[in-house]
Amino acid sequence: MQVSHISKILVRILLTITTISSANASEFKELERELAAFYNQLSDRDQVIAEYASVFGIPSGAVGSHGSGYVAGFAATLPDGGTEATPFDASALVGISLGDADEIALGINLGIISVNPIGNKQSFGFGEDGNLNFKLSKRIDTYRQQKFDLAVGLNNFIAWGDAKSLPGRGYLASSTTFVSTSRRAFALNFGKQFEENIFTKYFFGVGVGLMENISISAAVIGEALTLGLGIIQPGDAKSKSKPFQVNIGMSSVGKDNERFIVSISKPFKWD
Repeated sequence: MQVSHISKILVRILLTITTISSANASEFKELERELAAFYNQLSDRDQVIAEYASVFGIPSGAVGSHGSGYVAGFAATLPDGGTEATPFDASALVGISLGDADEIALGINLGIISVNPIGNKQSFGFGEDGNLNFKLSKRIDTYRQQKFDLAVGLNNFIAWGDAKSLPGRGYLASSTTFVSTSRRAFALNFGKQFEENIFTKYFFGVGVGLMENISISAAVIGEALTLGLGIIQPGDAKSKSKPFQVNIGMSSVGKDNERFIVSISKPFKWD
């Protein structure tokens, strides 16, 4: 419902009330039509179309279609409050996809952990810390043609700068999305992380479409809870080319290392 349309109806009602003694039949008919249209739009909203859902904060089993890519920026609070020079943590990500997931697809992303223009040695710092991450994905048809994406991923596989001190971490992940008969979308992600060839933490998450372009999610990694809100530009939920996506979330909710996170991503085509 457009705000301007609601305002128009309210103004018309007020004008009709204040001039009710001189209002003629045609004015009442026009007001009746406006109210009927307003009611119909409200009724349409009861039949929700929320065919977009995602899970924030945990790996998925999916890789984008061949020739697709994305750029993303992240900002997160620091558990200790940070310093005056570094009040929050910031990073960037560039990813591309190769191959067809119905056969096998490869996702590659470059993580730039340091986006500060001033580096540790007071030199140019952008990109002095970073890593390369990989994911192999396969799409599988299951019951009633429901599709699942299965993936194995390696994070921090190649690292430089301070990223070398981060542990190499892999994962097995599966994910799927489906739309209920009420046209509300749901997303499920689940899997397990491993470090140094040892499986460590399970993760599981659920995303639910609230509106055409808004999704909320909750995920658990080990014993840590992550909550998220995902937003894409209205009108593009079913489009293969989404202008941008914004995610707002909180990781390790209620714990000492709780963090507030914001990310903005934009897809692109390179092939």
